[in-house]
Amino acid sequence: MKPLTLKVFYIAGGLLLFGLICAGCAAGLFMAGGALMSGSSGGGGDSGPSGSPPTAPENLWGWALSPYQILLNWDDSAGETGYTIYRKLASGDPYEPIINRPADSDMYLDGGLLPATRYFYQVKAYNSFGAAYSNEINLMTSGVATIQPDVMVKKWTDSDSAYLANDVYNPDAVSQTRIAGAYRGAIITYYIRIQNDGSASDSFKVTALPETGDWTVSYYYNTNDITNLVKGAGWVSSSVNPYDAVIIALEVRPGVTLNLGDSLPTTITASSQNNPAIQDVVKAVPVVQLPPLTKT
Repeated sequence: MKPLTLKVFYIAGGLLLFGLICAGCAAGLFMAGGALMSGSSGGGGDSGPSGSPPTAPENLWGWALSPYQILLNWDDSAGETGYTIYRKLASGDPYEPIINRPADSDMYLDGGLLPATRYFYQVKAYNSFGAAYSNEINLMTSGVATIQPDVMVKKWTDSDSAYLANDVYNPDAVSQTRIAGAYRGAIITYYIRIQNDGSASDSFKVTALPETGDWTVSYYYNTNDITNLVKGAGWVSSSVNPYDAVIIALEVRPGVTLNLGDSLPTTITASSQNNPAIQDVVKAVPVVQLPPLTKT
């Protein structure tokens, strides 16, 4: 059985990449941040025949660490005085050198990349007598998760298909306002649906300003009264998977002192907890009107 060597790399930002290397073998096991991956590794040396080019940097492999970074690793050549890392965006394009590395290097972290983009790599070992090239590899960076709360509003008597403002996103409730008649002393209920239109799970903070005048406004999630939270620091939902939603009930009671035509524009804001700068807004506007006449 061939001996195994534990090899540890430290990458800026605190990430440790480590693995078991079998000298003379064609593969190894590597661990980074708790994620197991397979890679190639093998023997290499620090010196080569006098007056000859270096040996090729064998077993070039890589790992896309993030939407913006790719880690490269190779077997150290023998007899090199340095390395040049080459990169290109398409298989038919010529390689362009991106950086030189000193002798005995066997790793490079390529940063500043584009998300969801494929990159091709090759490594050259060189000395004053010539050069030798590694195998070619290509890897794709991961995509960036999109973040987007989508807030919709409807009156409780409307069908689910009548939710207003689906797939409309703006911070001022333009085209996202539901106006409905309300009777003095009677509760009118709206449903506020906060849907996750992003590609990653997210939680949402829901806020609204306190009402003024002879109006009473309450908020409920399931059977829980969340009014003080919504009107205060904000009520935060549990994690919502992409295209799932949470629904809040908004209850408004106009006071008996209000006049016909009085209204209470109530603005409800949902902001992403992944990125609080991204938010969506709807507005519910009850307008005081006379109740319908009843026959006697």
